Amino acid sequence: MWVKEYLEWFTRTLDGTNGHFTVQLTTIREFDDIRVVFVDGTERQVLELPDEINPNNLVGTSVLYREADTDDNYGRVVFWPKTATTIVDLQARIHPGELTADDSVYVDKLALKFGTIWQVLEVDGDNPNAAAMYQSLFEARIKQLTKKGSGKIPLNGRSDPAWPTQWFGEGTYD
Repeated sequence: MWVKEYLEWFTRTLDGTNGHFTVQLTTIREFDDIRVVFVDGTERQVLELPDEINPNNLVGTSVLYREADTDDNYGRVVFWPKTATTIVDLQARIHPGELTADDSVYVDKLALKFGTIWQVLEVDGDNPNAAAMYQSLFEARIKQLTKKGSGKIPLNGRSDPAWPTQWFGEGTYD
């Protein structure tokens, strides 16, 4: 779920050796905390590595893809080709750390409303149809909030990194 109060933008340079950032990014706990990655100064997204592409065959200094990594010092993400020295802008979920009684926790208003009504009707038990309706609304809202494109559909069906993999605007590609 992407709550704007828990999202932050970061700019990092890739190291050109291991596919990691040159400056550590330790505020990201898992790969799925990354909402979007752009090549700095452009609207070109760095998509997740499709299963159909062998990343070891990717070469060059321009970043093409990203995938999950176990190294938590580098934001749990590795970029391909690993020789890329691109600057990237990424938006990621940050974790607030330990919460205290004085902290505010941001929750989607509709999800909170639908979930509360569903639970009240469920416990009350007088109107099971209404409880089922609000359960459905709550689950649909959570599905909306957690829906995230996989980013694993390359525009290039042949998976040749020399050919364009993303299209931008009118007739331009990269």
